[in-house]
Amino acid sequence: MKEIIYILGAGRSGSTVLATVLNDHKEITNVGELHHFFSYLKNNELCSCGLEFDSCTYWGSVKESLPQKIKDNVDDYEQLAHRMEYHSAIPFYLVGAKPGGNFQKYREAQEQIVQALQTVDSRYVLDSAKYIGRFLALRKIFNRNIKGIFLIRDVRGVIWSFKKNVQTYRPPLSTILYYWIINSLGQMLVWLLPNKQIIKVRYEDIVDNPKQTFTNIGDFLEIDLSETIKKIEEKESFEIPHLVGGNRLKKSDAITLRKDDKWIKNMSTFRKIGYYLLSFPLMLINKYKILK
Repeated sequence: MKEIIYILGAGRSGSTVLATVLNDHKEITNVGELHHFFSYLKNNELCSCGLEFDSCTYWGSVKESLPQKIKDNVDDYEQLAHRMEYHSAIPFYLVGAKPGGNFQKYREAQEQIVQALQTVDSRYVLDSAKYIGRFLALRKIFNRNIKGIFLIRDVRGVIWSFKKNVQTYRPPLSTILYYWIINSLGQMLVWLLPNKQIIKVRYEDIVDNPKQTFTNIGDFLEIDLSETIKKIEEKESFEIPHLVGGNRLKKSDAITLRKDDKWIKNMSTFRKIGYYLLSFPLMLINKYKILK
């Protein structure tokens, strides 16, 4: 059974970039946001390579490896996954219980999907779905074979990204509430779970200090990321793999790691201070400064 790397945290925090860079290592296969898997399977949606799910060489092979009962009952499995991974299921997982519904059926389906993903010869499958509920559900299934990377970003960078009105627009106060809920849960997991199972990574450290950050991630995953670090330092690009889900970046052939800090230059001082205070103490816990 493959091991799973799961990126959790709030949207617009840089998960697509982090996952794409990690995919450069031969022991990691980034498959995108796997909570979208059943939707792609049902609707034959486009892979990041531009081909339909069935026609894609990678996902077509995965589909072929799935049990027929999943392919014949995609709607049922999609609805079941939603129940097992939704926010309302989180309290059950935190106290060691299971949410109502057929968790065993959900378990079998997730195990069979991961089994089908073993068509690629690598140690890890990387799922960047981000949802806390899905991480806890998969942890219930795979236990020590799943490692979480809790990715966090300065709330003002998240607000600025949501204001771009690409994919999903979210106003500042709604973003702060969302940020608060998701990142408070993520921080709780960092405090509660063994440090061998979850690591916290700041988006800003990925772009400002990639050598130390990816060294730490490599130590956590027990793999050598020195070649990946070298590519970052030489400003080389990273190829976009076959992804389900993901943001607009997945339509690119490749990406280069670069800083996205337009909010620092363009956001007013008044708003910077206000958004910081509304996100306190998370901003302090994660060592963000009120002004840069």
